[in-house]
Amino acid sequence: MPPTLDDEEDRRATRKLVSIEDVVSALADQCDGARKRDGRGFNRADAQEGGRLTALKRRGLAWSVEDARKAMEIAARYSRQAGSILGGGNEKRSSGIENALRSGRVQLADEPVENQQPYNYACLSPGGKRVYLWRLTWVENMGGLFRDLRQACKDNPHGRRQSRVDLRVPAEMTINGQRKRYERSEIDLNGSTQKAIIAVCERHGFLVEPAVQAPMDDEVDRLRRAERSAWVHRGTRDGEKGVWAVFDLAAKNPEFSAAVKERMRGRFACDPQDDWNWFLVWNEETMQTVRRIASEFRFAVSDDIRYARL
Repeated sequence: MPPTLDDEEDRRATRKLVSIEDVVSALADQCDGARKRDGRGFNRADAQEGGRLTALKRRGLAWSVEDARKAMEIAARYSRQAGSILGGGNEKRSSGIENALRSGRVQLADEPVENQQPYNYACLSPGGKRVYLWRLTWVENMGGLFRDLRQACKDNPHGRRQSRVDLRVPAEMTINGQRKRYERSEIDLNGSTQKAIIAVCERHGFLVEPAVQAPMDDEVDRLRRAERSAWVHRGTRDGEKGVWAVFDLAAKNPEFSAAVKERMRGRFACDPQDDWNWFLVWNEETMQTVRRIASEFRFAVSDDIRYARL
């Protein structure tokens, strides 16, 4: 069937009302930095870049030419999700946005610049347990920044966990596909430190990834007041949908590690990208083993782990 006049008007409206900036911002608003991997917002590979691009725009800083190219690349990968978010419940509009993104018809609202204003950037660690304050350019008051970060930890213990800060961490960061070496500070993120961290970032001029400011998960944040905590995660992890018991430790415990390896028989994962949380497969076969491990090592556990009958 040939397109109708209404279809053509809808396509023109889509091109006029939706921009690449709108797409990236909408995805960032859905995103928690890929902490839950729940199919909303950016995946782990794009979370840092998507958050950085959004933070630049919300601070009123122009994208570089390379930023704009990366933004268009990211937007095309999330055409279906972006259409659903920006369509506002209108199926026809959602489909139009998705198709426009797939065919490259969604444009930039603002022209990129050749010479971008320097900035520093704060974002979540891949597992969402810490905030990375990347020093991409000169910090005017480095001593004041370090002092404020120390104070944020000292003033905001999280239950039995003392919040930690590392002031000088050499690391590599990828910006627009180019991996470079910078220095960053790292600080624990939880319901006790979140406001203080955001205030420090604002005081010292750091752009802040939207996911850093997102509300904390109340149950997980409460459990993490203990030195060891565990809860059930349902969603997508590294492209695989499933259910896992997440075991979070404030410090490495070799006895716990050995117990998991021996008893779970490969049905687990522990990765630096998860901030060293352990993900144990959670199903009828593993449930009692997971509970025994949690009890033996004195984990604070969610109701799902304590009472669930699968």
